[in-house]
Amino acid sequence: MPKHKTRSVLIDTSSLLKLGLLSRNIVEACILYDELLIDGPSYHRNESKLHSIKGIEEFAKIVELNERDERHIYLRFSRSFNRIKGRPESSDLFRIHTTQWMADEIGAEFSYPSADWKDIESRLGDEIKVIAQDLRHALEPHLPVSGTACIGILRTFYYLTLQEKLGANLLLDSLKGHFYEPLQPNFSGTTIIDLFDETVRQAFYDRKVKWLGNHKNTQVKLPMLHQYVLSRMKEGQDVFDVIQKIRASKEARLFREGLSELQLAIETMDNQTVDEVFDKLETKANEWSRHISTPPKGRTINLTVAIPFLEAGTDFEVRPVSFRKDTGDKLLVFIHDLLLET
Repeated sequence: MPKHKTRSVLIDTSSLLKLGLLSRNIVEACILYDELLIDGPSYHRNESKLHSIKGIEEFAKIVELNERDERHIYLRFSRSFNRIKGRPESSDLFRIHTTQWMADEIGAEFSYPSADWKDIESRLGDEIKVIAQDLRHALEPHLPVSGTACIGILRTFYYLTLQEKLGANLLLDSLKGHFYEPLQPNFSGTTIIDLFDETVRQAFYDRKVKWLGNHKNTQVKLPMLHQYVLSRMKEGQDVFDVIQKIRASKEARLFREGLSELQLAIETMDNQTVDEVFDKLETKANEWSRHISTPPKGRTINLTVAIPFLEAGTDFEVRPVSFRKDTGDKLLVFIHDLLLET
């Protein structure tokens, strides 16, 4: 099988504007992909508001587009508007208030939270305004009424068109992702990590509830990769430094390499390799789930549940991976560390 291919991902700028490096999408992109791509126009017009991610250029590439290039992307997807037809349920899309970060991302002057489609449309640049009008006419009489819908639909189409141009994966902000997710097949390392989160890690949390009860003060279970980043932050430490260190670690580099090899095997229809990787992942998930509460024989971690007047620590084992440099093991080494620390 060929060695591997570089995995690139285009990041939705609104995720950076909304939560910066604490966004789950951004954490995933920074750690699980070889190359990060950021839309140049929306990045540059908001640089003063993105101070929390200064330094991300060290491992991210800003996709430089001039005004003509950006306009061409909008024009390219607008040609399909004559095939769009609104449905009754379309009226309820993005039925939420518009926020400052939404307006900032598309480059519109923010007016007020209850702005409707035409309010936002009137604050766009002349050429993009015409495209927003064409899209509005295409969706009528079932037009989503909110200004958020105008921004969300336009920018979703924008990122999809830019993604196609770049030949990269795409991580949309959760708001746009909810709108488009059913139509977007996306091979992601998060899918594999979530499997272990839902089996191995969840098995421990189920036991915790069984023995200690579902107390309201029991620690909240965050997504495993996000929790891993937070667990490595020391007081006063910048989140960018933590993410950068994790990204550069041997375990994360091997995980990205393993993902690249798996993606290449899928694309080249190397079903034997794909099946071997899936079998190894499933075997380890089942094994680690069964041995969460067994007496420690390898490395263990003490997990403490915070309950008033009581501290209860439970040691559980996640058996070390017998490391060989095949695709499955490259994935499992990083997952092993995630389980030990979350």
